Amino acid sequence: MESSSVTRIRPLTKERIGRSSEPRSSWLVDSSTIAEEYIKDLESAVISGKFLQETYRFDPALVDKAPYFSPEEEEFARSTVFAELA
Repeated sequence: MESSSVTRIRPLTKERIGRSSEPRSSWLVDSSTIAEEYIKDLESAVISGKFLQETYRFDPALVDKAPYFSPEEEEFARSTVFAELA
C-alpha cells in the first residue's frame, strides 16, 4: 500500500464539499465508499507488516517477579484512608 493513498482522502473530501451543485448525501456516500477502501488497504498493510504480531507476542520464557508490598503498604491499601469522601 502506498502511504499517499491514505492521505488522498482528505483533499478529495474537501473537494467534494466545495461542490455546491451536488446533493450533500451524494458526496457523503462517495466519501464513505472511498474511506472504506482506504481502511481495507490500511488493515491489510498492518496485517502484512506483522508489526503487532512481533511487538505484542507472548513470551513464555519471560517471568515477572511477584510484586512485594510491605505490611504497612498492605494495610494502607486495604483501608479507605487515602480515599476522598465528598
